[in-house]
Amino acid sequence: MSSENNEPKVWTFSSTGEAYGAVQCRDDIRDGDVLVIEREQVIGIADTWPFALTENHGDLHTLKDHVDPRTWEDGKYAPGVIVAEREAARIGVPLTRLDAAATERFAPDFDLRGSRYTVEQTERLLPELPAVNLTAEYVTRVVESALLRIPLPPVIVSVDTGRHTYVVRSGGAYLSALREFCREGSKYRLTGGEFELPDGFPGATFAELPGWGRIRIREANVRWFQVRPVPDALVENLARRMCGWPGEVA
Repeated sequence: MSSENNEPKVWTFSSTGEAYGAVQCRDDIRDGDVLVIEREQVIGIADTWPFALTENHGDLHTLKDHVDPRTWEDGKYAPGVIVAEREAARIGVPLTRLDAAATERFAPDFDLRGSRYTVEQTERLLPELPAVNLTAEYVTRVVESALLRIPLPPVIVSVDTGRHTYVVRSGGAYLSALREFCREGSKYRLTGGEFELPDGFPGATFAELPGWGRIRIREANVRWFQVRPVPDALVENLARRMCGWPGEVA
């Protein structure tokens, strides 16, 4: 599968052994291209010694913990990492190796990386969300925003290297609201919101909405920010700043 312009290409294989051999033998696979082995839950980067960005690596190599593939060798592999993150969202595999060099310090090494996913993609990336108490009014307002394409709040995540998954640090409540509303068999109904919705929307469950409405909710953009493991207080401060509340006005 090729990409447009000068973007690194994406190559899919049935095993990491096949991917490794192809990189060594084929001239059409270039350094920096992305290797996807969905069966083994591995995503890697083509190189003389092809390396994995996922915790699983199979027959691929891994970089040393202190090496960041986004800046290694003057950023040679950075475009491939961006494409790899997109592929990771598609198949729901966290790229935990990207955070292998993370430190506990907030500054000067604070590293906040942004991506943009759909509500549907976040279900694969975040199979578990924090437990929250949802009211029908809150669910309605969140769904209302998705329907009207009002930007949703950012979600901030960290990587749990022990469990090889992402953990929500901020923004879990509204994701839970969307997920619960869209869940098969959900009883949540849209109540009277703050905006006038089209006929057929007020009082409807997700299953009762017209097709275009269901698609718009599932494809709503989620601003996704990955932060290194830092204290909760710093994440809360960061979330306030990202929502436009840096502090008191002088």
